[in-house]
Amino acid sequence: MSVSHIVDSLRHAAEEVGISADPMTKARNFVANLLFDRNYDQVKAAENARKFVQPQLDPLRTAKLIQESPHFAPLAKFCIAHFDAFMGHYEFIESVSSTNQAIRRGAYSAAPESDT
Repeated sequence: MSVSHIVDSLRHAAEEVGISADPMTKARNFVANLLFDRNYDQVKAAENARKFVQPQLDPLRTAKLIQESPHFAPLAKFCIAHFDAFMGHYEFIESVSSTNQAIRRGAYSAAPESDT
């Protein structure tokens, strides 16, 4: 799952429940800073260089970001409230993806069923 999917999924989910995340570019940067401590373009560049940073919430960084951009406070609260569930989904998708890649490489083979 890419950084853009993580950031945009949270931003879009917030919009779905009526939390404004406009303008989109600033909201993307806010969510990226909240989760990765970098702006969106920096996180994408790191991902493209295969240096993906694991998203994590930091209470001090969160408080600072909300203080700097109070209009995004509802978006921050939404991201915090849904972070664990979303990351659980993210880890599940990554696990399925890894298993699918292993199957394609032939790491798993179908064992014949026995009649015993």
